Amino acid sequence: MKLGDAVTYERRDNYWDKDAQLAKTITIQGMTDDNARLNALKSGQLDISYTMVTGYDQASRLGTGYQFVSYPVANTYSIYLNTSRPGIDNEKVRQALNFAVDREGISKSLTSGQCVPATQLFGEGQPGHLAEPPIEYSYDPDRARQLLAESGIGNPSFRIAVPNGLTLQEGIASAVQAQFREVGVEVEFHQGDSVASVVDYASGQYDGFIQPRVGQATPTMALARNYLNPRSFPGTPPTEFIDAVERSYDPTLSDEERAQVVGQATSIVTADAFDVFIYAVPGQFAATDKVIGLDTMGISHFQSIFDVRYLGIAK
Repeated sequence: MKLGDAVTYERRDNYWDKDAQLAKTITIQGMTDDNARLNALKSGQLDISYTMVTGYDQASRLGTGYQFVSYPVANTYSIYLNTSRPGIDNEKVRQALNFAVDREGISKSLTSGQCVPATQLFGEGQPGHLAEPPIEYSYDPDRARQLLAESGIGNPSFRIAVPNGLTLQEGIASAVQAQFREVGVEVEFHQGDSVASVVDYASGQYDGFIQPRVGQATPTMALARNYLNPRSFPGTPPTEFIDAVERSYDPTLSDEERAQVVGQATSIVTADAFDVFIYAVPGQFAATDKVIGLDTMGISHFQSIFDVRYLGIAK
């Protein structure tokens, strides 16, 4: 399936779950442009539109004949960091970058405050969240400058990849570029095709990459997917992190023991600043008022992937 293509699913006769067959057909259309999706909804081409938080003001105020639903936060947007690259391999530099970011300001300016500032991989309320993280990355430019001075690197400069055509990533890039410059760090952003950007970052061509960290069904799976996969984390994780993640898969562990081991791994991610954490993003949808079940839709809160099987259209 190529970008812009559509796929149509048809109701199957004698399917065991009749409640999952409210719609005779379901067509999913690939559209990356936020405005194009909303315009298609308003013109009647779509019944439902996934909406980005950057378009919250418009999507939540469509008026009579429309509905809008915001589900809990799911993915955490970050600047991935390649910890094997010169400069980025210094822990104090990575920590400094985290202290340089005004997360609250970025959320207000880009998303009308819809995003929750994040200083670790798992958002509040999600399994794996640290109630007492080893470092709480507040907005503290002075602390960022101090850490940069302690690193001995001086005024570093980095190259960071940004996928084309993704409003949220582009907005984050513009905001953090100014904030990094304020503490003495220059960043050169390179925009390109989203798929090519992933490949180039994974091959070591960039110091960082702006992209959401995608969750999984369990914290263990999320940690492994995001930081033990070279495409998502081309640096070398510390041995103690690898050991903790591998131990968390042990089926003989009690829930309490597993949570403790996951906490150890997540603490390393936070303290070692594997990423520049930005904010956690909710899953949001706009639809015509004829759509039934939008507010009770089966949705994966760890990935913001919606389940349309139980949706229907009122006659």
